[in-house]
Parts: sequence; structure tokens; C-alpha cells
Amino acid sequence: YHSMLSLCKMLTLVIVFQISPFSKSIMNEYADKLHVQPTYDTVQEQLGGVLRVFKTSLVFNGTSYTGDPARTKKEAEQSATKAAILSIMGMLMCMLYYNSFFR
Repeated sequence: YHSMLSLCKMLTLVIVFQISPFSKSIMNEYADKLHVQPTYDTVQEQLGGVLRVFKTSLVFNGTSYTGDPARTKKEAEQSATKAAILSIMGMLMCMLYYNSFFR
């Protein structure tokens, strides 16, 4: 069971990194199908008092996802979107596996 779960997580990571440049478009398309509106909240911070970074939180369908700090607002939004997609896809893949495992 644990090795299959690890495989699910690894496949999810591979898929998300392949779609990475399109993650925001994919999220918007998915949101349209669910009739929900994703909202992005981006803040600018000083890292070490010198380096300017952006951090974005994405609220999607009532759940908040936070991306890694990034050099640009666009990269920060993409990072938050990737975090959301990773989480959503991970849950879906695990549910599919769970359903097939316990039939």
C-alpha cells in the first residue's frame, strides 16, 4: 500500500512539473468547470533586508494554498497554483487508488 501511495505522489509531481508553465490556465479552466473563482493574494517582502520576494496565497474552493517565495509576482502566483494542483491531484489520485484497492 505505501509503495503504491508513494508512486501516486511521484506521478503527481511529474505531471505538475510538466504542466508548470500552464498551471494558472489549467487552474482557471478547472475553476470554470466547478463554477468557482480562485483568488490570489500576493505580498511583497524583503528577505534578509535586501532581496525583494513575492509570496502568493491562492484560495480555491474554500481552501488556501501558499506557494514558495519567488522573484516576481507572476512566478509567485504560478508557485501557489502549482501547490494547489499538487494537492488536488494528490487527493484525487489517492482516492482513485483507494477505491480500486478496496473493491
